[in-house]
Amino acid sequence: MKIWAKTEEFKEGKFLVVRRDGSIPAWPHFVIGARDPAAPAALMAYAAAAREMGMDPDYCQSIRDLAGDFAAYRGQEGSGDPDAAPHRIDNPTIIALMSGEKRHGGVYLERDQRNVTKIKIETSEAQRLMKPGPIVYAAPDDEDRAEVVYDGANGSIIRMGSPVSDVITKVDGVVTGIATYISGCTQALITRKVGDDGKVKDQIWIDIQRLEATGDAIRLDNGKTPGCDIPAPKR
Repeated sequence: MKIWAKTEEFKEGKFLVVRRDGSIPAWPHFVIGARDPAAPAALMAYAAAAREMGMDPDYCQSIRDLAGDFAAYRGQEGSGDPDAAPHRIDNPTIIALMSGEKRHGGVYLERDQRNVTKIKIETSEAQRLMKPGPIVYAAPDDEDRAEVVYDGANGSIIRMGSPVSDVITKVDGVVTGIATYISGCTQALITRKVGDDGKVKDQIWIDIQRLEATGDAIRLDNGKTPGCDIPAPKR
């Protein structure tokens, strides 16, 4: 089939490209992965053209090196099928963001200001300009669902399954639910460990900016038994 961006049904494209600052580029793009059999040749051709245009030699050589990395990865993992039809289930939030929305499903991404002149800003100023709330989507290769991660307290990253501690009350536990409201507030459901008396402690909802991650997130296979622990809080 055609590349997705050139079809009517999948005109948003196949990938959501996001810069490190959380902005989505306005210009058309084409993502090439290491399992694409044509990728090494494409990268080598690009490196040659870039060198001919007088671009940084180190940049050009790094593209050639990347082509070698791609070939090695494909040799180990096998070839993909970049011209195949879609086989994954679309995530509505990702499609909405690809279609031009800034905020959807608790995720905020800044739209590119087109091709404006680049300016240098200090790190402190860049941090001041950043929007609060969810900061990135991560979609591991072995999962069909996207994952939202949030800014927590003291620079930590909060995600579903994160062991956390409330910086105010010192309550600790694991994030087993997340709720985002139209007002912009986001809360996490904290499931706590059984007490020394053997009794199960109540689960509580806490504003996510009060939480500090204390370890790696716990992962569960919920493919066959999805469902909530307790209802979301009412506001």
